[in-house]
Amino acid sequence: MFAVIRKARALDNLALEITWQDGEVSVVSLRETVAKGGVFAPLHDPKIFAKIELGKGGRWIQWLDEVDICADDLWYQAHPESKPDDLRLGKE
Repeated sequence: MFAVIRKARALDNLALEITWQDGEVSVVSLRETVAKGGVFAPLHDPKIFAKIELGKGGRWIQWLDEVDICADDLWYQAHPESKPDDLRLGKE
């Protein structure tokens, strides 16, 4: 099993509210990621950050068709206590 996002919503302070395929809801902060700059620099603009879109099959989120983050990465950020294989073994 891999992480699938059913719905994602941009919140204040560079956070996302993510609804996973199983109905669980998580809040994930992207402050550290955006602070690194580079490809993530445009997300500092709240208007751009708010334009979040789901990628095909809910396997990633994206902005401007240029910046994306994998659903698996977001799942591990939302579940920091998880082991690397927990997601693939269905131990959510």
